[in-house]
Amino acid sequence: MPKRAAVFGKLASAMEFGFQGILDQHTQHMEIGFNYVFEAILKHSKLDITLIRISNVTEASFHVSLEARASNTGPAKATLAPMPVELCGPLGRFGTITLPGFNTMPGGAYIAIQNQFVEITDKTALLAFINTVLKSKSAILSLKNGRGAITVAAFGVGPRALPYERDIPIPGMDLTHVSVTRASTNARPTTSTSLSTINTPLSNRTNLTVTFHVKNPSPVELSFSICEFEIRNDRDDVIAALKGRLDMRSKDFDVTLHGAADKRAALTLEEGKARLVGKRCAGAGWCDETVKGIDVPIVDVWKLRKELDLDYEEPRPEASRVFRWRGRWFMRGGHV
Repeated sequence: MPKRAAVFGKLASAMEFGFQGILDQHTQHMEIGFNYVFEAILKHSKLDITLIRISNVTEASFHVSLEARASNTGPAKATLAPMPVELCGPLGRFGTITLPGFNTMPGGAYIAIQNQFVEITDKTALLAFINTVLKSKSAILSLKNGRGAITVAAFGVGPRALPYERDIPIPGMDLTHVSVTRASTNARPTTSTSLSTINTPLSNRTNLTVTFHVKNPSPVELSFSICEFEIRNDRDDVIAALKGRLDMRSKDFDVTLHGAADKRAALTLEEGKARLVGKRCAGAGWCDETVKGIDVPIVDVWKLRKELDLDYEEPRPEASRVFRWRGRWFMRGGHV
């Protein structure tokens, strides 16, 4: 009997050791899988921002709405807890937002922030970021010092601390020109503010309303209050003083400005020599600085000359590059 008991004891011990080995191996595999997802999110994931809307601006704060898509986050579903991150531009941090909690899937994840309050920590840094977006083809928005937590249920691991930082390239507005969509001299009376920079007799002044079209390839949108602009020639003479609400939207947007024009100075309006120059903004000081940095050429100036009863030359419409011959369509210079 003692010998048999010893045999059973050894067998039980071996089974226990084998079972523990399986558990240890399983735990090791789970840990490896978790680390793979952790590293994917931490180092290899990509965040593409499709919208950043800055609104309700004041001297000390603004509200932000953000939409983004994360990709390359690994093969397993992961849960990320809400995470505060610092917003940084070329001159450093200008505010902090909290990314909401979200789940990553093998196909990535959608992230959305709606109208979140942001306290401005550095106006100079904010202004540098905004100016880069307005004037450049590309900009970098950096998310710094993120402190969150990650759980991967499939591997039974978490939550664990997740430090998060990411430099996100975004297209800039590259504000190189604005185009005249339409103009009117009868739409709205001028105001004393509009007339203040038009140093010419009343007989030479006329009401003027201009709608400008702006292309904005950037996902950044900015909502300002009432802003004032001037139309100037290449000698810096003021041709018109205008004002209106500036609400920049992604892709394309129109801005309509009302004011007064100097009909005598308007004689100098020429394509390639007219500019739209920012003068001031009624909102926060950093908005005022942003608007004062706007100085862009105006295209389709002939529409202004036409409305002001000046000689003008309307551009010829481009000839169609596509034509049909013997039942087949061709493009000038090659086949369609």
